[in-house]
Amino acid sequence: GCAVEEVELPELKKSLVLWSTLLGEAQETSFRDMLEQGARKSMPWEILRWTLRRGEHTLPALLLAAIEGPAARFTPDLKAARADAESLKRTLRERLGPNGVMLYPTYTRPAPRHDVPMLLPIDWVYTAVMNVLEVPVTQVPAGLTAAGIPTGFQVVGTQGRDHVPIAVARWLEVDLGGWVMPPA
Repeated sequence: GCAVEEVELPELKKSLVLWSTLLGEAQETSFRDMLEQGARKSMPWEILRWTLRRGEHTLPALLLAAIEGPAARFTPDLKAARADAESLKRTLRERLGPNGVMLYPTYTRPAPRHDVPMLLPIDWVYTAVMNVLEVPVTQVPAGLTAAGIPTGFQVVGTQGRDHVPIAVARWLEVDLGGWVMPPA
């Protein structure tokens, strides 16, 4: 009984830039400063400590702290990125309305092996961009692929209407069989 429409949102092709721009603007203190808690640390040394299982932080956190400063110098036009982000928020609001949802991939492929996302951080940008756009999102487990790999997708709603994607996700999870234990 739902009206389904396939939509292409060109701004989503810039998800990594939007994520990094909005994340950088959202914090008054740099991520590295938060990680270091006042004690200046050498990021290469901290990454080495992580490889020896002696580190205090995850590898993605350390890599983000290490590239945060240099990456800011190579970020494209911040004004254009902000405008793209606002355009995307506006488009979602207009297209979805108060009770609509968008089904969107969570990841670029079915669930990867443990630690693989740390090696390919661009793959999680589908989730990250929704996070910085501040829209409600609910993850739906959608069973297993033919190879027995868990798969799923996101249900994205409109800002301030968190109950809508939750309700749709609950319905879809039941309809799709919900979480299934992968084979050993």
